[in-house]
Amino acid sequence: MTTNLLIKKLSKLVEDTCKKPSNIYGYSAWSQHIKKVIYFSKILAKKNNADKEIVEISAILHDYASVLDSKMYSEHEVFGAKLAQDLLQKYNYPQDKIDKVKLCILNHRGSKPRIKMTVEETCVADADAMAHFTSIGSLFYLCFNTHKLSIKESEKWILKKLERSYKKISPMARKIINPYYISAQKILNHDQ
Repeated sequence: MTTNLLIKKLSKLVEDTCKKPSNIYGYSAWSQHIKKVIYFSKILAKKNNADKEIVEISAILHDYASVLDSKMYSEHEVFGAKLAQDLLQKYNYPQDKIDKVKLCILNHRGSKPRIKMTVEETCVADADAMAHFTSIGSLFYLCFNTHKLSIKESEKWILKKLERSYKKISPMARKIINPYYISAQKILNHDQ
């Protein structure tokens, strides 16, 4: 199987999973987050001379466990790495590449920082954080529907999330996302 065909199959699998009623995050998990993580991952892979194939596949699968079953959310990086192993093995993907994808998925969470040993891991982790800056609407959706926060509480929660994300990403990622961060701060701090 070609890499392009594998990427198409994995993308379809994750997108279809996001469409299911059992996905409590809604279709926006795909349209407003995962697609943006893929986008930023590819940009970062190019700028960092990373393995684009590993980065793109990892970005597609990075949140698969949490959209498949919300009970996996608290450790979705661990479950996601196991799911990636099974999925990629099914497609006869080379084990050495599977191991790299698993590391990217395992180490993508900003809320559970781990030492990243490869540039590919950094690309995916940065892209995951960067996606939040271009998906303010989906963060409000999360606040209202999942966390049951008020508008004011949501603004504060999102601002803090973006501040944490900005501090954790690499200098290169900061440079790319800085205009979005400045705009978000202006919008979310509108009455202060």
